Amino acid sequence: MDCSRSLLSFASVRRSQPSIPLISPLVAQKPRSCTLALRSKGVPLICSNPKKFRARTRSSMAEVTADNGKGKVKVFDSEEEVAVGLAKYTADISNKITNEKSSFTVVLSGGSLIHSLRKLVEAPYIDSIEWGKWHVFWVDERVVPKDHVDSNYKLAYDGFLSKGSRMVKLGLGHFLVRSIWRHSSPQCSLAVVTSGNEPKFASSSLHDAGDTPFSGWKVGTGLVVMGFGIFVIVHFVPIPPGQVYAINDALSAEGAADDYETCLKHLVTTGVLQVSAKTGFPKFDLMLLGMGPDGHVASLFPGHPLVKENKKWVTFIKDSPKPPPERITFTFPVINSSAYIAMVVVGAGKASAIEATLGKSPNSEVLPVGMVSPEDEMTWFFDKQAASKI
Repeated sequence: MDCSRSLLSFASVRRSQPSIPLISPLVAQKPRSCTLALRSKGVPLICSNPKKFRARTRSSMAEVTADNGKGKVKVFDSEEEVAVGLAKYTADISNKITNEKSSFTVVLSGGSLIHSLRKLVEAPYIDSIEWGKWHVFWVDERVVPKDHVDSNYKLAYDGFLSKGSRMVKLGLGHFLVRSIWRHSSPQCSLAVVTSGNEPKFASSSLHDAGDTPFSGWKVGTGLVVMGFGIFVIVHFVPIPPGQVYAINDALSAEGAADDYETCLKHLVTTGVLQVSAKTGFPKFDLMLLGMGPDGHVASLFPGHPLVKENKKWVTFIKDSPKPPPERITFTFPVINSSAYIAMVVVGAGKASAIEATLGKSPNSEVLPVGMVSPEDEMTWFFDKQAASKI
């Protein structure tokens, strides 16, 4: 499937004449490249008011928080507790920013960070967030097709953006679900409400030609039909179409970097993205970053010349020490112009890099992770294994 179109749109599905009266069909689109996303205007599919569902729960997890001069350091007993702590932190920052302005600019990285975001799309956090104000970017990306196993977009879509379960409010109100029938795609579950105990599926109105309902569906596509007697649970994070900015994977590494920087500059002119008064570089509200065992962040590796790039917003690399070799990446001036940065590190394999950065006797060689310093607040999220040497 061509993923260079908009994030939350669904591909059209042929439908025979419905056997039930339809209220309205909703058709969603595929993910767009950054530049193409600027041309679309989306409408959130969720009708409920997220402000009613502010998360008020307090975590009972074992957590140690300290400030060592390089930001707040939070150490949790396990990766599971890191994920819960990160969800609460992200929801709190989101609510703070969305109460102040009309857009919330969030930057994702790849790697294990996406797995650690899984709790954000679960209760109570998923219903505490104004997803309609989110604008999502990537701090770096591999120059591969969006459906490639190495794509950070695919990683984020499969592990975060396509997750969550939300009720779509129909024109006639909320229906009670007696039973849920789930097809092979993770995007939707359908249930038909009837007066009896057994569900009856109006399959003739809901599927392509085939032996089974939804037999023609593929992952990444779906169909939401709002009709009397139908209740739908849609499995995705309800960020409006056009507000998720993937790279243009049809371009070369250099072309994709230039295209992404052009996209960011356009978003500055439209007011979606602010510029730091201190640096003149774009100021994202929140960056959610991970770190490699060698201390690299984004696609900025120890000893590589790009670590010192201080002019460009987005640059490219063709000789990455870690495959695949061709990537695009934000530069350090952009990363450090962010308001808030969460650095999420789990596992014993990364403990040495953390020791070199935050330990009592840090190495003379500054690793890229040690160069991260946002304008407002830095918060480190560790499990006990990652923090075992500090």
